[in-house]
Amino acid sequence: MNKNLNKLALYLLAALLGTAGAARGETPHEQQPFSVSSDTTFRSDSEEYEYKSSVFRAQDLWTLVGIRPHGQLAGPQQYHLWRVDAQGKKLRDIDLTVAPPLNRSQTIESRVYGLVALNNGKLGLLVGSAAGTAFFSIDADTRETVSSQPVKGLPSGSFVAKVLQDANGGIILVGGSGGRGLLAKLNDSGELQASSFIADQDLTVLTDGISLPDHTFILLGEHLDDSGKTTTWLAKVSEKGEVLTKTKFAGQGGVISCSSASRCGIVYSVTGTTDWKAVVRAIDDSLAPVWETEIQSGLKINAPWRLLAMNNGTLLVAGGNAKHRLWVGALSREGALVSSRIFEEPSVQWQRLWNFDLLPSQHEFVIPLTQLIVGKELDQRQVFKVLRAQQP
Repeated sequence: MNKNLNKLALYLLAALLGTAGAARGETPHEQQPFSVSSDTTFRSDSEEYEYKSSVFRAQDLWTLVGIRPHGQLAGPQQYHLWRVDAQGKKLRDIDLTVAPPLNRSQTIESRVYGLVALNNGKLGLLVGSAAGTAFFSIDADTRETVSSQPVKGLPSGSFVAKVLQDANGGIILVGGSGGRGLLAKLNDSGELQASSFIADQDLTVLTDGISLPDHTFILLGEHLDDSGKTTTWLAKVSEKGEVLTKTKFAGQGGVISCSSASRCGIVYSVTGTTDWKAVVRAIDDSLAPVWETEIQSGLKINAPWRLLAMNNGTLLVAGGNAKHRLWVGALSREGALVSSRIFEEPSVQWQRLWNFDLLPSQHEFVIPLTQLIVGKELDQRQVFKVLRAQQP
């Protein structure tokens, strides 16, 4: 009886939060749904699945999932690497928890920085913890963790916000340390090749970046001043960390994406005392804005966002709406919202978007995600999904 009452209380609280978040609603747009190719859900009666990171090798998605016993949404996790084909079938499950330092006692304090496909045909995984940053080289074809070693030489207290790859497949880390933006490069063995701080008083931490063919970077970051005000920082930077050109504007967080056709865009949040909005901005080669479009607004929810620049000039954006559902929209070369969709689970009492990514795959886009759902019987589950849909 008490167990059911606790579940009911959880559901009512979740519903109340969802309603509060939607009080002002989202910026109204006509809904023109994307064509969904496949929608696969992985769930278990005994385990909770939390999405961490993904990368493509050939047509298959390799995704890292954190697994906990059912009913535990925090605490230690076991890391598993899954191989999922284009039809949503799980082809392989590699338990990485057996490899130090990913043993069960340490994963409680670890944070997955990113999963990348290496030039040597293996997969690379970067994980941070109180002990520092660790690199794993995984031979996914033989299910063997080839190496596990600390990344030596990074500044003390380094934080990695994003793992990138340059034009040659090199591993690039962007983040911060001690209130300064940090840019670092690793080889396929996880050894530090170079690192530099971005010497700019308007930058506190880097949040995302893009490696360009000319070996420069477009980096996105934040500056937090003494009053607590956050400013978005956008710059083109040399491989040595020298700022070549920059701009700054009101905002926080943010991600960036560039297509092979050199069309770049960013999505970031602007937060007031009680309100919030998400903005997509297309930028030219000088980083100047081409257009801006507000895609969501409402009460202060600070939802994360993902962005994908398409070769046809379209910008695809995904994030949580005011009701914490997955929202995906496509903006034209002129900044008009030409297609959008809210993805909702059928036959559930409540749902909340957790972690997710937005990835390109030939003529489709793929969204691996975790969401928390409460079913008709007030049973709570953390489930992992892989959505595939046609690009607009």
